[in-house]
Amino acid sequence: MTILKKIYSLEDAEKLSISEIKNLYNEYVNPKQTKIFSNFPFGKDIFVKAKDMYIYTSNNKKILDFTGGLGVLNHGHNNSRIKNVRINFAKNDKMEVHKIVFSPYLAALSHNLSSILDSELKRTFLCNSGAEAVEGAIKLSFRASKNKKFILSTDKSYHGKLIATGSISGALKNVNHFPKISDYDFFKFNNLNSLEEKLKELSQKGGVYAVIIEPFSATLLEACSENFIKGLVDLRKKYGFAIICDEVYCAWYKCGEIFYFKKFKNFQPDLITLSKSLGGGKSSISALVATKKIYDKVYGSFETATLHTTTYNGFGEECATAIEAINILLEEDYASKVKNLEEKINKHLKILKDKHPKKVKGFKGVGSLFGIDFFSMIDNFEPLLKNVPLNVIKNKANLISKLNVASISSELYSKHEILTHISESENSNFLYISPSLIASNENIEYFFKSLDEVLKSKLDLKLLKYIINSIFNIV
Repeated sequence: MTILKKIYSLEDAEKLSISEIKNLYNEYVNPKQTKIFSNFPFGKDIFVKAKDMYIYTSNNKKILDFTGGLGVLNHGHNNSRIKNVRINFAKNDKMEVHKIVFSPYLAALSHNLSSILDSELKRTFLCNSGAEAVEGAIKLSFRASKNKKFILSTDKSYHGKLIATGSISGALKNVNHFPKISDYDFFKFNNLNSLEEKLKELSQKGGVYAVIIEPFSATLLEACSENFIKGLVDLRKKYGFAIICDEVYCAWYKCGEIFYFKKFKNFQPDLITLSKSLGGGKSSISALVATKKIYDKVYGSFETATLHTTTYNGFGEECATAIEAINILLEEDYASKVKNLEEKINKHLKILKDKHPKKVKGFKGVGSLFGIDFFSMIDNFEPLLKNVPLNVIKNKANLISKLNVASISSELYSKHEILTHISESENSNFLYISPSLIASNENIEYFFKSLDEVLKSKLDLKLLKYIINSIFNIV
């Protein structure tokens, strides 16, 4: 076969300049994505190395990563123990691929998950992404339900961007870019009356086979209440649905508990979905764990045992990585680490709000997942946007809030070499404070000292320029 265009080697790829990378993104990835990334100061850098709390650029900048990898990096970048497991696995030519033979790694990881969950959740299916685990939970609970029709989730939820998971994500309910599954509905977040009304209504139309909740919402930075969970359990007895806990983001101590559902007394979900830091920042792995009763009802016969499979189910190196990641969390007392982080972050947030009452509207969060809500740092935003057509930007007020927070994030990066992220959801406009669980007291002190300096400075001209550039890129 003759290939006319250049084929890059790994060495070639690592020598690409930022302009060459952007040109390739424009041609072969997504030109609009290129424009969006280019609008941020980190869009001018190439990242070549990462270790613990820091990422390093090709021009020798050392950036404090305060994103926590959006839930993936509880252990930090390139944790030495996790890295050594993967190096040894490869060096010794360990068995990686084959789902038709027994795997000691899949067996051990499945045991560990059930043991730590310490509940009736016994059966594990391993896959790659959180959305894939949620999709598996939808299928499993549906088939176990004796032909009930509906699944319920909250109006502010986020469960992924696959067809089914996107359909049941309340945060995406007004987005009609893709087809959706049938027979789903939403109830108001943390509202027991709203849930019961929907259950009554849908019981006349075929019944509800599952209610999926996020015990702690990473979008809203709010937890379900004790009262809601108690009522949910009572309604499960009355209507006979399965409870799915989506803990893809909030598990593994990110939100203070190894699994957030354990904060609630006498609460046992029927299924739980896990991912993110399960892979220790190095492995693409997720898990669906279900009760024996539900799992065996659906996949417990010779005819159905292989009804739900995937090519990448329980790859050896991925499972070995996850085994080590879990052991690190337990052996190195990450429960104490996150408690210390929560204490320090809360203290600094209170000080920050007191110092900047006209700029900091509020904050909330738990564990190592917090968000700050800001007042607008420029007056009279509206005139800047009045000529932008509504069909291009449906929610101008939301855009203003996003750009306001994005400007603060940009200042933290360009002036203080700190990487942060902002909420993409229409339901929140937070600047996330979401460091890895290995963050030191010095890291926390530096972050808040830097943010204080950003809030003291006058951002008006810089923000104005940022807004104008952003609008032109969107249009």
